[in-house]
Amino acid sequence: MRREAAEASGRLIRPATVVFWAGLGVVCISFQVWVFGRWAAGGGLRAMPPGGYEISPTRQATTWAVQIFVVAALTACAWWLVRDCHRQGRVTYLAVLFFGYWTTLWSSPLSNYSTLAIVSNRYSLNVTSWGPYIPGWHGPQAQEQVQSVVLTDAGYVLLILWVWVVVAATVRIARWRPHWGLGRLALSAALVCFVFDAIVEAAYIRMGTYAYPRGLPHLTLFPGHWYQLPLSASFMVTIAAVLPAVLVALQAQATGREEWILHGSEKLPRRARPWARLLAGAGFLNVCVVLSHTGWVLFSLVSSDQPPPDIPGYLRVPGT
Repeated sequence: MRREAAEASGRLIRPATVVFWAGLGVVCISFQVWVFGRWAAGGGLRAMPPGGYEISPTRQATTWAVQIFVVAALTACAWWLVRDCHRQGRVTYLAVLFFGYWTTLWSSPLSNYSTLAIVSNRYSLNVTSWGPYIPGWHGPQAQEQVQSVVLTDAGYVLLILWVWVVVAATVRIARWRPHWGLGRLALSAALVCFVFDAIVEAAYIRMGTYAYPRGLPHLTLFPGHWYQLPLSASFMVTIAAVLPAVLVALQAQATGREEWILHGSEKLPRRARPWARLLAGAGFLNVCVVLSHTGWVLFSLVSSDQPPPDIPGYLRVPGT
């Protein structure tokens, strides 16, 4: 009798971690459905009228080439992850992260919560910003801001590649330094992620995808130019948007157990397991990405409010 009671208690308690994150995922997805619903009902589901700026044929071709590349990369990731899930017979941790990053797209306007911290390519595939429909959002020139659907918004999902690269690099470092604990490996992972993000994002910005009008003095690459990169942006991506997911993976590899946010999923009914795992990823990564935006907003408040004079017209918000 006691054994049966203990087993019943285990079935009720052990799924608590995954159920908590999955419940938070439901809340996050419900919130964004509400935001997008109000935005669409208010006429926001439309592209910003073209024109009012100059953009060279070369930049137009580059914009389309990058958009095609992003779509192809996302498609390839989805294809590989689906095959990997079928091969392993379960929703893998990387698949959980991939789904989770998709559910963070709603948070993109948060960077411009109160100041104009990032501007998108107006020539790209875009829609009007849904920022005004997020409670408390009061960014400047709200009706003129655009969301670049592929170049910036869908780009959040590619952070799955950041996780993969950083985990792979850190595992190799652990082989070189087997006596290092999780603390040193975490610092190594953070450094790898910071450098990787700075390199990739600097190159991505030079393609005319988006721009940072503001930057911290002495902590910005290429300051005073339209392609400047505030290192605070790479710092927040590293610390909040990527590193937590990396540490969860490293801890799982070190202990040989399931990833922490998915603990208890094996105790759920078979049909509920994949949904619980996916929703747990949504809850976990929404917290991480919102924290990343929050940090970036705080950095923006103390950044220079003088945008580089050479920002091209297709990266400017009219009236700013």
